[in-house]
Amino acid sequence: MKNPDVVGSINDQAITGDEASIIAKDVWISLMQENDFSSDGSEVRFLDYLNMIANKAKGFVYEIARDGSGTIVGAVWQTATMRDNFERFGDYICLDVMKREPNHLHWPYIAMSLRNELEKVCVCAEGILATEKGNAYKFLVNFVLKYSPGRDRSQVYVLSGDGFFCKK
Repeated sequence: MKNPDVVGSINDQAITGDEASIIAKDVWISLMQENDFSSDGSEVRFLDYLNMIANKAKGFVYEIARDGSGTIVGAVWQTATMRDNFERFGDYICLDVMKREPNHLHWPYIAMSLRNELEKVCVCAEGILATEKGNAYKFLVNFVLKYSPGRDRSQVYVLSGDGFFCKK
């Protein structure tokens, strides 16, 4: 989903923490308090959750990944802070999918990370993708390049990851 607040680079904007992360937590807590999931079977759809964050957090963008038949296989997202990380430090990026050992919710997490000026790891995009093949990595890289206008593809000099890049 293209957020209308994402126009050009955000280098001129002050970033004082990741607003989208705070909003995401607040939205989730609010949803949990408003819905009694055990009694009426209500559920919060993940896409609705991403839409709610995008509507509240300036600079938050996401895209839905689909397979060849159009079935949704995941989503990736980027906050304003993540975009800033990529635009400033994205000459060397690392990709990994944690499909074999997913997080405690058993979601196959994917992230693009890099190192900042203090040699600390920071994230420039993340998501949930139900695959660990080359197409997942390609989807994530294309997403980041699309929504991070402050860094061109030609300014990424090293791409590091595991052996799944070449598997279809």
